[in-house]
Amino acid sequence: MRLRLWHRWFALTAALLLLAVGSQSWLQQQAFRRGLVDYLNRSEQLRLEPLAGSLAGEYLATGSFARLRDQRWRWQQHIQEGLAGDGPPAARPPPPPPSQGRDSGPRPPPRAAARERRLPPPPAPPPPAPRRQGLDLEYPRRLSLLDADGQTVIGSDPTPGAFRKPIVVDGRTVGWLVLAPLTSASGPADREFVLSQARGSLALALGLLGLAVALSVWMARHMLRRMAALTEASRQWAAGHYAARADERGRDELSELAADFNRMAEAQSRSLDARNRWMADISHELRTPVAILRGELQALQDGIRPLDRDALNSLAAETERLARRIAELQDLARSDGSGMQYRFHRVECVELVRHAVESQRGACVEAGLEISLSTPATCWIERGDPDRLDQLVGNLLSNSRRYTDAPGRIAVSLDTLQGGRVRLRVEDSAPGVPESDLNSLFARHWRAEEAAARAEGSGLGLALCRNIVEAHGGRISASSSELGGLRIEIELGGGGQR
Repeated sequence: MRLRLWHRWFALTAALLLLAVGSQSWLQQQAFRRGLVDYLNRSEQLRLEPLAGSLAGEYLATGSFARLRDQRWRWQQHIQEGLAGDGPPAARPPPPPPSQGRDSGPRPPPRAAARERRLPPPPAPPPPAPRRQGLDLEYPRRLSLLDADGQTVIGSDPTPGAFRKPIVVDGRTVGWLVLAPLTSASGPADREFVLSQARGSLALALGLLGLAVALSVWMARHMLRRMAALTEASRQWAAGHYAARADERGRDELSELAADFNRMAEAQSRSLDARNRWMADISHELRTPVAILRGELQALQDGIRPLDRDALNSLAAETERLARRIAELQDLARSDGSGMQYRFHRVECVELVRHAVESQRGACVEAGLEISLSTPATCWIERGDPDRLDQLVGNLLSNSRRYTDAPGRIAVSLDTLQGGRVRLRVEDSAPGVPESDLNSLFARHWRAEEAAARAEGSGLGLALCRNIVEAHGGRISASSSELGGLRIEIELGGGGQR
């Protein structure tokens, strides 16, 4: 079985969630256990206070802890009283009677001694109190009693880290009560409490894990649905359905990918449209000159027209017109498909326009037209291709020369606008273009009725001019001229005057 992408996504997400939840649960349990042990140790240290007071009373009564060592049941009794919190107050008993003779120990008076002989033997140790649940079972085993010099009286030797509670009598430390710390919760009640907490944490962790897994499944399927939609759009494109587009809703990487796909689709659509227009332009523009050449050649073959210099000149003119159409179509195809090469840099506009006008002056004079030029001292644009701009001005002047009646006039002006923009105007005299046809001038193969009657031009020159202007970030427009003909106005940015 082949694992799909959402399967892998789900497996990775589930593994990460399991690791995160398991680690968090384990760390929480460890922290809880440590916190519980610390809490129990502090609680037991507080229990030493009444026990230390009870032992201080024992020391006051006997002057040492020897009786506790000889009679262990007294030690157990003190511990039980300390656990119960009802140890005797550490009040000082009355002082013993003064010593008699050289004996260092106190001697009871004769009546007291006689009374002692008549007393029964010491009572047996009282039965131990019932043991409490929890840590009280181990509590006496971890207790030790040290004398003032630190020597063990009862219990085992102190372990490192054991808590020491001083036993103070009359401001003097007479011994130490030592409690070995707990390292784990070992009592039955404590273990049951820890287990209950662990079960609760495990149930919560499993619930969160189940919720996280469900959310990861939903997220994986949601993302894969969007990717499936993008895949379907690409498949439709591969099948030739070029109108297919991806859904761009959202602000994540998939939305950006869908937007990039749509931009690519738009660019490809424009490229396809340019190719289709290119094929239509070829068939449209080459049909007429090829038909003329075919008719001329058939006339020569059939002997209708003699093969003389006039016939050869006619064939040469049609061939030249055909070559010119092919060149125009090639330039237009390059400009449409962004295949035309541009080399942008700072361009001096006055000299460029003057050179274009002078190159057309002879043809204009031969056509019976007067051409004039008005420019400032100098102006420039920061981003322009001089070769394409020269082609632009040349096409505009050729268009005016071709469609202006003689005698006529062509006026070219160049000036600067606010913001450093450069404006170029090319105006001519009659005939003009109707207002309804001005917006169609830059369409392919469009020619006014009079121009079409003249059969001059291919209708591609102004379309090529528009492409060049747009490549320079400018705008081109057409309007009626005060000279009676057409005015073409171009604005290019990034220039100035000095």
